[in-house]
Amino acid sequence: AYFMSEVYERLSENMRRCLRLVAELPEWDVKAVKDVYGDDVTRELARYVSDENALFVFPTDDRRTRFRFHPMFRDFLRAQGPLAGELIQQLAEHEFALGHDRIASMLFRQSKSWQRMLEALYHLMLVARRESISLGEVKEMMESVPSDLRHTFPVWWVMRASQLAYAGQVTEVSMLPCNYKSFREPYKTKFLGLLTQAKRNDGKPKEVIELLSPVVRKYLNKPEKAFSAEVVTLVVVYSLALIDLFQYK
Repeated sequence: AYFMSEVYERLSENMRRCLRLVAELPEWDVKAVKDVYGDDVTRELARYVSDENALFVFPTDDRRTRFRFHPMFRDFLRAQGPLAGELIQQLAEHEFALGHDRIASMLFRQSKSWQRMLEALYHLMLVARRESISLGEVKEMMESVPSDLRHTFPVWWVMRASQLAYAGQVTEVSMLPCNYKSFREPYKTKFLGLLTQAKRNDGKPKEVIELLSPVVRKYLNKPEKAFSAEVVTLVVVYSLALIDLFQYK
């Protein structure tokens, strides 16, 4: 009741929209609002947060470029009704562009932007290699992708393969129902670079990768002529899983 009477009801409709939007984030910058609502609304928010007496809004840096809400005020704002999916997706794109992969993936999930959610997760775990999300959370997010859509996202299968390999379930990796051709372009450059990197490591996975390398190289050059789809699927998925396993370690 205090938040409503002393703060929220005193704000313009634009400000309410702004604060409700960024309440989706644990911390935020004014540019997030600009990317979604444009310059006019952003200027009003910028004036608001520049006031050192602004209630329940705290800067997180000395230059006052990023901010956070008091947790109770943030909860209050989020209780003022759901945001439209397209607004959440735009906010997610802003966060993803800043490299805030974990937050972006969660926002993409909210907006049911499954492909973008998987791309953010992939970048978080297997490119940036940040440890800001647990494997349990990743599994939960991956399982949120509707089962009838998973076959359309090659990145879903790459991440699933790496999870199984990390858990030592190599047999299950070989049984993943992947479309081998879909791996050729999206992961060709990354795959070749990591294959070279992984071969420098010691241990049994190195031996397996060395055995598979000629097969994979032949596949990347002429996939349709090299081997049957089943063999190529096994080689590519298993190799990607082994390489991603090195990154986890």
